[in-house]
Amino acid sequence: MKTFGILFLFITLPFSLSAQSNNLPPKPKEGECYCYNVNKTQKWLKVDCDLTKLSKEKVTALQYKLNNLGYKIEITGWINEETNTAYIKEKKLAKKRARKNKS
Repeated sequence: MKTFGILFLFITLPFSLSAQSNNLPPKPKEGECYCYNVNKTQKWLKVDCDLTKLSKEKVTALQYKLNNLGYKIEITGWINEETNTAYIKEKKLAKKRARKNKS
């Protein structure tokens, strides 16, 4: 029984070590949000933190809305670089419109 425990430990050790090695963004900063782009670049992408709080359905709806506003983005339901860039631009434009309407 003791040899079985030792054998089990040596068999499972490589799996547990690989599970512990997390793929993290390089030099992450506090208060910033990141997502991992699996499809194209397979790199970490700094994104607007508001996007990370959305469900897949809401991301899809946002992508349709941004696409209808004239941004060229692919509707995937996942946060990608195009969605992030379009969202940040539209957020800035919405703030400008709100200031313009105020005055």
